[in-house]
Amino acid sequence: MIKNPIFRLITMLVSVALLSSTLIQPATAAMIGTSEVLGIPGSTASEHGLLRDQVASVLMRRGVEHDAAWQRVNALSHTELQLIQQKIDQLPAGQSAFAVLGVVFLVLLVLELVGAINIFNRI
Repeated sequence: MIKNPIFRLITMLVSVALLSSTLIQPATAAMIGTSEVLGIPGSTASEHGLLRDQVASVLMRRGVEHDAAWQRVNALSHTELQLIQQKIDQLPAGQSAFAVLGVVFLVLLVLELVGAINIFNRI
């Protein structure tokens, strides 16, 4: 046997650490529902599917193509779908193309005046 007291202390501490590590309770498993997997608080998956159908149909009635509407709806979470369903009449739709063209024209005009680009040389 080794008579060194530090070695005996280290051996005893390692032994206690190894023995105490077996006292930890193993993990328990349980079945979870579909709504928990989907992250839907307080509702069933069928209600979630119905909500998706309603929002997609409203988007299609407002002019969004079928595939694009479903792609947008599938990218939303349950809380986002609820918000859209409740406030779809108050939410802003896509802005007009004239506003976008106006902003692009102003940016190009400012860049032309600063001298960064030379687009309007014939004007």
